[in-house]
Amino acid sequence: MNDCQEAKGWRDEWRFLTIGILALAVLLTARFLEPSPAGVGTHQQLGLPPCPFLTMTTIPCPLCGLTTSISLAARGMIFAALLVQPFGLVIFLGSLVTTGIGTALIRWRIDLIKRVLSRRANQLFYTLIIIFILSWLYKIASMKLNLFNQVGSR
Repeated sequence: MNDCQEAKGWRDEWRFLTIGILALAVLLTARFLEPSPAGVGTHQQLGLPPCPFLTMTTIPCPLCGLTTSISLAARGMIFAALLVQPFGLVIFLGSLVTTGIGTALIRWRIDLIKRVLSRRANQLFYTLIIIFILSWLYKIASMKLNLFNQVGSR
């Protein structure tokens, strides 16, 4: 292995390590937050303001309920997390997998750029966008129809 390949390998290892640490930070933060029984607003415990879109329109924004859902999942309340915001459960599971994979890929020395630009990665990206949009529509419907009041307290 020449010096250029060695330097590239270390850059990828740092990227994998960073990704793994960020995913772990998401999981730990979610575990220490108290899920909001309203299904939205858990992010306010981080010092963030209430959702301005929800406040002005009474329609949840695409991110409404994600923090609550991830926090519920981190507490083992998987079904409640799914009911609050399905994409939050996707993020939680993705963070679990990424925490392990991020550190394992350091050992395997897989080229990050090739993996990110692969056809499968693109298909996964588009699938996640579709799931994100469907989850948002679900969140709008569930809040407008008042389907799941106080989900976190069940």
